[in-house]
Amino acid sequence: SCDHQWGVYAFKVILVDLRHGNGLSNKVLRSDDRASALMQMLENDLPKTYIHIPQEFEFKVEDKRMVFNYWQRRLVELSKFEVRIDTNLDFRSYDKSNPEWKNPPHGYNIKFYLGFDPIRLRNEFVGSHCTLFVYSRQSGRLIKHVPDARSSLGLNSGGSDYSQGLTLIVDDEDGNLPLNPTKQDISFGEQENGLVHQDNLYAWMNAVTNFYWKLHAEKFGGKKAPLTDEVLRHLDDVLAEQGRRFSNLLKEEDLTTYYDIAWGNYRGHIMVHKKGTLRYKEHIGQATRFRIHIPLTPVRKAKRGRPLEQANQDIMNLEVRLDSEQVKSQKLERINSELLESLREEKTSNDQLKKENEQLRMDMAKVQAEIVRVRAQASQRKEPMSQQGPLPVLPMAVASSMNVIGNGREGVRYKVSRDSEGRRTLHKKKKSRHTSGGLYEV
Repeated sequence: SCDHQWGVYAFKVILVDLRHGNGLSNKVLRSDDRASALMQMLENDLPKTYIHIPQEFEFKVEDKRMVFNYWQRRLVELSKFEVRIDTNLDFRSYDKSNPEWKNPPHGYNIKFYLGFDPIRLRNEFVGSHCTLFVYSRQSGRLIKHVPDARSSLGLNSGGSDYSQGLTLIVDDEDGNLPLNPTKQDISFGEQENGLVHQDNLYAWMNAVTNFYWKLHAEKFGGKKAPLTDEVLRHLDDVLAEQGRRFSNLLKEEDLTTYYDIAWGNYRGHIMVHKKGTLRYKEHIGQATRFRIHIPLTPVRKAKRGRPLEQANQDIMNLEVRLDSEQVKSQKLERINSELLESLREEKTSNDQLKKENEQLRMDMAKVQAEIVRVRAQASQRKEPMSQQGPLPVLPMAVASSMNVIGNGREGVRYKVSRDSEGRRTLHKKKKSRHTSGGLYEV
């Protein structure tokens, strides 16, 4: 129908008696259930299926207007690349010094969009590997979807390389890609020099994807776990953006772009040489809402293969370190020898002390035996102990271990008495001054 007041055309699609999907046994409920499922599917998939539907085209599903800015609201660090694809000559056939392989005269420009999808990264059922979406023609209709495109793009498909929800969007707005009759896939066989066209296209997709992923992985020292955490850090913000509407189409957005990249043709591959990794220019777009920043705390770079000169330098550094460790080891051995010698001397001193103590105990035993002998003699003679002569004078070392009663000029005298049964008793007399060597309690 034509609305003459607004001068625009509109049409409505009415679906009845749906036969899609499984429903309930009741026909009325079955029809309603199928219709709801179909409407929900259209609401979810249409914004992802078309990326160039202008705002002037009002598209509604059950009176809810569709907004075709699916990727702007979803991808972290959404960036745009533009390259030129040669449809006649393989880029390997050019001389490496000839810059025309990067800007061929017979070719066309195509846009690549790359970003990280935190919603898909969180969903463990759909996988987080590099996913490819190819859109073609003016409407930007999705014609090819590869859930894990790492092998197709010639990327390393092991482990979590080129994952973290990495998404590659190919926008063939001018319709240069040959499609099959159903317009559901690319068919290079339908085109003259189709294999050359295919090799050049996939070589550039490989190069751009490889450059983009490594650029952000290097912010975290080439480690993939911190990159994954950084993408997931934006999940809540991305979910909040799903309810917003933007007026610009993907091709109209001011996205982050990279240019003047040091592309090179090395061994049949398009890549950025290691020495030229930082040789590029970047325009930070205002429409790139979710950014991946370099962490404030530097992340140590993961070890990778390096040139021979760097390896030789590492060997020299290890040799210097080894020499230093040998000097330290010699110092430690000398210190250990000194400690062992000190322990030996201490052990010798302890042995000498043990011998002296043993000699002292022997001397004490001799003195005690002598005292017993003197007492025995005094008992046999039945004389006072004072008449048997003075008690033997003990050395000071021995005397110190006994109970010294007196020494020097002060001393104690004793007398011996005998009771009626003939038993002797030793009596201590009062102190008196004398000049003997000292008396000891026996």
